[in-house]
Amino acid sequence: MALQIFDEFGNAISSVALRGKGVKEGDTPVDVNGWNLADSQGNRMGLHVLATQWGFNGSTHDRWRNNHEVTALANAARNTDVYSGDLVNYNARGIIILLDVTAVGAPAGQIDQLKVQFKAPSGVYQAFHAWGTLGINAPGVKAFQIYPGAASTSSWTGTLQALVPRTFRIGVLNANQLDSITYSVTVAFIV
Repeated sequence: MALQIFDEFGNAISSVALRGKGVKEGDTPVDVNGWNLADSQGNRMGLHVLATQWGFNGSTHDRWRNNHEVTALANAARNTDVYSGDLVNYNARGIIILLDVTAVGAPAGQIDQLKVQFKAPSGVYQAFHAWGTLGINAPGVKAFQIYPGAASTSSWTGTLQALVPRTFRIGVLNANQLDSITYSVTVAFIV
């Protein structure tokens, strides 16, 4: 049996699975801690409850996710434009994008743009935000933040005060780079 909890608009926001285990002759009653495991089967008397939180996405329900990270672009040497696959934001308000440069060709190079594009329901990508030319002189990490109320500080390479779209991708443009730059891109979803 399942118990669902709905918000004021009729969308299911949480689900609880209810399962009774039944009672057999000779069962030991529940002890003061709620369990009696002396017979190595546990107590079959009682009700087991599992509660999970779900969010309505417009057509189905997604499970709730906490802060987590995904690799948008694996570490590789590149000297052309590259885009990640689609990234899905289930319930995060913001993201942190980490551009981790592990090797730079000689002479030092640059990345022309780091951009975020959202995917429209039609499947077409639209510009969401782009950070301009990034000078890459040596290996290191450049961090970008998109979050409502994000503060611009010296610890961030770039910030944007905005919410993150549902489906998006990361693009790194460096078509004018003669020598390759080796880097990876990680996206951290922040609830």
